[in-house]
Amino acid sequence: MPLDATPADLCTPSGGGVLGDLLDALVPPDGTYRNHGEYVRQVTHKARQAVDSLINSAVVTRQEGAALHACVVRSRARSDTGKN
Repeated sequence: MPLDATPADLCTPSGGGVLGDLLDALVPPDGTYRNHGEYVRQVTHKARQAVDSLINSAVVTRQEGAALHACVVRSRARSDTGKN
């Protein structure tokens, strides 16, 4: 994370930002998924790992981490990825 980044830079209201970009690299929105639920499960799992790492490194607080997790997962859960 850039030295001047804030928790708000990690996830924008649209689900973008540093954490959103990382999740899109780890779980590509244009990837192949059995269904939307599989995509959201993968996003949720990777987001939890990333947020836990930020919390454990004291980059964000638990409260900020919960908000970041919700931000990135919510926007992807509303997407059409994996819906046939």
